[in-house]
Amino acid sequence: MSSPEYYCSNGLRFVRPYFHFFQTHVKSRWLGRTLLEVCAEDLHLRPEKIESQVRDGKLYVISNQGRAASTLEIKDWGILKRRKLQRHDLVCHLKHTHEPAVLSNTSNDEPGASTEIVYQDDNILVVNKPCGVPTHPSGSFRYNSMTEILEHELKYKLYPCHRLDKSTSGILIMAKNKEAAASFNQNRITKKTYIARVRGKFPNSDDPIAVVAPIFTLNAAGGYLGQSNANNLALNSKTLFQRLSYNAEQDQSIVSCQPVTGRMHQIRIHLRNMGFPIVNDKHYNYLDYSGSTRDCNNLVLELYRRIKQIHPMINEFKDPEFNIDGTVDVYSATDFYSDVTLRSQISDLQKLKLSELQEEGENDKEFCEECGDYYRNSKQSAEDQKIWLHSLRYKYQGDPDLIFETELPDWYNID
Repeated sequence: MSSPEYYCSNGLRFVRPYFHFFQTHVKSRWLGRTLLEVCAEDLHLRPEKIESQVRDGKLYVISNQGRAASTLEIKDWGILKRRKLQRHDLVCHLKHTHEPAVLSNTSNDEPGASTEIVYQDDNILVVNKPCGVPTHPSGSFRYNSMTEILEHELKYKLYPCHRLDKSTSGILIMAKNKEAAASFNQNRITKKTYIARVRGKFPNSDDPIAVVAPIFTLNAAGGYLGQSNANNLALNSKTLFQRLSYNAEQDQSIVSCQPVTGRMHQIRIHLRNMGFPIVNDKHYNYLDYSGSTRDCNNLVLELYRRIKQIHPMINEFKDPEFNIDGTVDVYSATDFYSDVTLRSQISDLQKLKLSELQEEGENDKEFCEECGDYYRNSKQSAEDQKIWLHSLRYKYQGDPDLIFETELPDWYNID
């Protein structure tokens, strides 16, 4: 598809299904496994569908990619179903793609320009990103990403100057040309302010409270640590928090969050570690959500407890000036998987998560005549995509100094 075909309905933005040619370098966790095993276990394709796509030439492997003298396309099903994936393999897949829907800011069903512009000049564009929309193409999202949506609407190329998590709303800064992107990234954002609505009575203090802890996740469906550097996690991930208000009847707090470092899901993970997860965060709120969410978070918190035995300074309320410098091998993934009890718990977690995904798929899927397969219906409620974490303000040190700020979100007032 040369350009996306968008349409909007009931507050959601859809992309009409299209064919896309995916090329994926073999991941380390795929090594020693067959293409059949990876597609069935990691990508959740039915074995008969995998064979059919290989025989139709839509799924194959290029071995020794980048080594021209010995590069070879492997398209024979008899070979691929037995052959173990190797380094320098490239998995190629022509796939009929059904992207999930994302929130749309339009008040009607027209997919025209719908994103709130906070600021723009000749070089940069600052928008108020809706929650549930990824910054750039990733995972299941390609055209339903902020850069692609804006480029389609504005008709010019954009270059993200930073990343904002898919679930998070608020300030997103993009450059209108490569030179502006390079100039912006050479300077420093001196202060980023987020606000979150969390479970529980967050501690009250005159000064911000610092929380310092490494950032890592556990992929429940895959049964592996999410970080490629899981054997050498940076200890110095730091966020400053300060309570703004508390509602005793709801037992919820509004908290100001200032990430000093900027790692993926940092604010959400630090709040979870402190025992004050974001209220509607289905990924990290282990207090209010059960099933695989609860079990996965409890396992990760157990790992944090083990890390704390080695490095007692992490995962505690600290003075705002408190820092840990450098990168330390805090916990080895090899040690993690060698623990028989934890490995068994992860195996049970994986089975539970896959069972939940299968049940969701059975209750929410449609048949596609084009590709002859079932796919997840993406007409989920707009509320399901919301998380109460908002990027409120960016103070940018440059030439000139700039401050970008949005209005407060509708969930801010809990009084």
